[in-house]
Amino acid sequence: MSVKSIKCNLCGLVLMNGEEVKLHADQSGHAQFEESDQAPTIWKCTICTKPCRSLTEKDIHTKRTNHAEFEETEWTKSIDIVADIKQIREASAAELREEMSLLTNKPVPVPKQEEMVEPELDQSLLGQLEEMGFARVRAQHAVYNCRDSPSLESAVTWLAEQDGNPEFDVPLLVPKSSVASSFLTPEETARKIEELRLKNKARREAEEKQEAIRREKERIQSGRAVNEMRKAAEDLVRKRELEAMKREKEEERLAKIKMKQTLRREREERLKAAGQWTAEMEAESKRLDEEDANPSHRPAARSAAQPTQSRPSVTSEKNELREAFVQVKKENADPNVQTVAIQTLQAYISNIAKNPEEEKFRKINTANNAFKTRVAVAHGAVRVLEAVGFQSLTTEEGTFFHLPRDRVDGAVLTRALQIAHDALSNPYFGVL
Repeated sequence: MSVKSIKCNLCGLVLMNGEEVKLHADQSGHAQFEESDQAPTIWKCTICTKPCRSLTEKDIHTKRTNHAEFEETEWTKSIDIVADIKQIREASAAELREEMSLLTNKPVPVPKQEEMVEPELDQSLLGQLEEMGFARVRAQHAVYNCRDSPSLESAVTWLAEQDGNPEFDVPLLVPKSSVASSFLTPEETARKIEELRLKNKARREAEEKQEAIRREKERIQSGRAVNEMRKAAEDLVRKRELEAMKREKEEERLAKIKMKQTLRREREERLKAAGQWTAEMEAESKRLDEEDANPSHRPAARSAAQPTQSRPSVTSEKNELREAFVQVKKENADPNVQTVAIQTLQAYISNIAKNPEEEKFRKINTANNAFKTRVAVAHGAVRVLEAVGFQSLTTEEGTFFHLPRDRVDGAVLTRALQIAHDALSNPYFGVL
């Protein structure tokens, strides 16, 4: 039979090619078509020879061109159903690629055409279908599509469901790769499983290696952070020690200036009382007063650009001792309380420095009246004892401050005595 058209089994419309079949299926929802030898009617324009498929198309052509003369004829060209189905599939794939390209904003490449081959089929089942009168091409499609549950009943049911579908009148061809993967021997299957196992093992080992590298990097970064924090803390301690040294040096400088001024005033008063004061002495006195008011004007200050050796770093114990004595000076408003407390502490420390083996000097009874009225009443005094090394000790006899023999440090005691002397003699001690 020469195929001239495709006929819709539901509405009887005669269509010319696969493109019209697709358009009709999209518009009407009809999905049952068959080949036909009936030639569709067309209207051919006698002026420009354009063929019009329908009366609507003819009217549109007349409105556009003013051509009104047509002759009715039949479309005699045979239809290649295989080519039409291939054309429909290619058009659908192109539309799908265009939609994906719009969604992803990226061009979708045209897939490579894979080699198509005939699949291996169950020849026994195929022969049974042919004996029942089914065409070989359709029987091949039925056996292939029922390969998951191959049986004569399932194949006949499938053929009944696809009756009239021209798509399965095309010779069956499938990608070569699917044929190769569908028929594996037990040995090939075992080999494939082993390959997958080894591949998964290698992947896991690579992931574990990467995880170990990541953990090592985190450890190194954490160590660097700790070192940076430690270094920052050490820098802060050194900075505070330097500031303490500067404060101490400034206090000593101010004390010396104050003492020199006092001595100079006393000498001037003696000279004035004796009638030996002269105009040159008055000018010199004014000059010295200006230098005291502006230390940078002194010759010593102008020559201070000479490099000097830096003092050794002050330890944390020395800082604690000094801060304790400063607390006694700052937090006790009554100067008498300050002086008595520092003098008493100085006596305690001096006795220990001279007689470190004597237990009585290293043990202070907190219930003692002298301790309560001289030391305990002064804020910061107990802190001085703790900085020297004293510890609170409670026994049946009472509560004491006790300095164990192994905690007696001659350098600390000497430093404490020096600071106590400065606190008593330097009026600017603890001011800065």
